[in-house]
Amino acid sequence: MAPLGCPDRRRSEERQHASGTVMLFASEPAAMATGKMVNISTCGFRVQHAYSGLRPAQVLRIHYDRRQTEARVIWVQHRNRCVECGLIQQEAYLIRRLRAGEGELFSELISPYMRTLRFTVSSILYNQADVEEVLQESLLKVIAHLDQFHLGQNLRAWLLQITTNEACKRLRKNRRQWHGAMALEEEQHEGGRRLTRFMVRQETPMQALERKEFICEVCAAVESLSEIYRHVFVLRDLHQLEMAEVASLLGINVDTANTRLHRARLQVRARLQVRARLNSHKALASAA
Repeated sequence: MAPLGCPDRRRSEERQHASGTVMLFASEPAAMATGKMVNISTCGFRVQHAYSGLRPAQVLRIHYDRRQTEARVIWVQHRNRCVECGLIQQEAYLIRRLRAGEGELFSELISPYMRTLRFTVSSILYNQADVEEVLQESLLKVIAHLDQFHLGQNLRAWLLQITTNEACKRLRKNRRQWHGAMALEEEQHEGGRRLTRFMVRQETPMQALERKEFICEVCAAVESLSEIYRHVFVLRDLHQLEMAEVASLLGINVDTANTRLHRARLQVRARLQVRARLNSHKALASAA
């Protein structure tokens, strides 16, 4: 199944024929319409329906093929017995406007993912001051490299990759500065309740250092992976997503995702074994 897309008049070769029922939900004014899919491209789609109240620039909630997304109306054509409209995914619309210089839209683009990004960084660093700094650095990197993001790819996976890389870099930088108790406060998604977890470890400073150094080595091993293996490893083993969700985020099938994950784990394990041997040799040399 191709990702939801929109009719692109300049690149019609990228359109793919599609079919199936589409539910359109508008909030201003409140309305619901049922239509059928006509075609799909990388960042939007074309729909036929009988509702005559749609207007360009209106934002809709779309249900199609058991998925939901937000889309913006680009154009509307009234025909004899139906209405046809071209829609673009809201994220793609915001990214295009940002690239055109409307920087004030950045918070609207990023806000749905901030909780996930904050939890991602917190799960690696635990230190609140570092978490905030790394979040800011990650967002600056997102802004700087937004032109490199390909419309139609999964924005959430791209953001997670950037924040994870930045958090791992900070972890290595601060690897000798963390000791004792660690506190992590996170906000639960369900019910809006706040949950505070205190992770207190009864360990010596040397054990704490060894644990942090091991985490740093894992992060370095992950960064050494090629992109196709790094993405699946980060999403599955670091973020604990189900394989079906990982495959969906990356636009691949589950078998391919499993194969890449297996190879990524082998490469990470091999690098950690090399590091372990080097550390062992260093310890023997120091003892001698």
